[in-house]
Amino acid sequence: MATGNHTTVILPTGPLPPDYVAADRGHILISICICFIVLEVIAFVLRTFARRLRKLPFRWDEALVVFSLLSNLTLAGMAIASVTTAGVGKHTIVAARQGYSLQWGALNGSILIPNIYALAVVSSKLAILQLFGNIFSMGIERRITQFLAVIILVHGIVAFFMTLFQCNPPSDAWKTEIRENCLNMTLYYKYNCLPTVITDAIMLVLPIPKVWSLHAPIRMKLGVGFMLFTATIGVVSSIMRTWGFFNNNQIYVDPRWETLDLFAYTVAEPATYFLAICLSSYKVFGRYMKSERMMSFLSKYGVPFSARSYRGFGQFDNDDSKAKGGSNDKQKGVRDFDSVLLSEIERDSRKDNSVTDSIP
Repeated sequence: MATGNHTTVILPTGPLPPDYVAADRGHILISICICFIVLEVIAFVLRTFARRLRKLPFRWDEALVVFSLLSNLTLAGMAIASVTTAGVGKHTIVAARQGYSLQWGALNGSILIPNIYALAVVSSKLAILQLFGNIFSMGIERRITQFLAVIILVHGIVAFFMTLFQCNPPSDAWKTEIRENCLNMTLYYKYNCLPTVITDAIMLVLPIPKVWSLHAPIRMKLGVGFMLFTATIGVVSSIMRTWGFFNNNQIYVDPRWETLDLFAYTVAEPATYFLAICLSSYKVFGRYMKSERMMSFLSKYGVPFSARSYRGFGQFDNDDSKAKGGSNDKQKGVRDFDSVLLSEIERDSRKDNSVTDSIP
């Protein structure tokens, strides 16, 4: 139980009911982790293919996306390891009697997973803010974006070191069942989630006024709505993780059993951010679906194909080409963006600027 800086893991004694011994939810966490691993790898491969189709160079923000993927995969791998080696999903006393490593479970759950989570969330959210930075070249929105980036980075650094040095000495976090000189981690985990939820909410609403002020066809607004929906999923994961900490005071009473849901939320949150980043890159596939190479490929295998049936898939790209008049210099500003949303906003901003410049 957690009171002040004194945290004790309670291990019951005596005979245990058969249902208590047989209870095991570890397969749920493993399934969730494998699902997100597969989705993230596929999403990243498609993102890489989309960038190759557009012949975009490898930039520093793309390195941030790669780091985010590696952090997410490591996080999911550590969550799976917590089931197979530490018995997460079983009751703690059962895991101990069956030979699972409680010390490794404490190290993994108290130090490794929280710190890898911090790296994954910070890198994923900074990648999203980089996209927002391309949208907002000036004004209050850009200052808010920069402020959010600083807050997220500072919060991640503080959380990393507070988790690492939660006990004195730090090894008490995983070597002892009675942690005398440690932070009250129950309270820490609760309130450490709040800045994440707040920044998520701000990131969700930040681009909405600019986006919905555009004069765009309904197809584009539906696409924008879908992209915002993916961001909403990230907010939902963050809220569920926060709710889990606020409604679970038994983490140190039966840690192997109680932490399974929290680990699932911890894996899902940065994964949804990452999927949102990748989804924003797939606009180019609409143009590719209308290419002669794809038409030839589909015809070769007898797939019914009509350019008219795919008319929506590359419409914005065609509009971009017409608006840019074939100039390579003009193409570069829009082609560097990663989504319909960003390119449309950039083009609208350029029109606004050109009108302003023409006023004497």
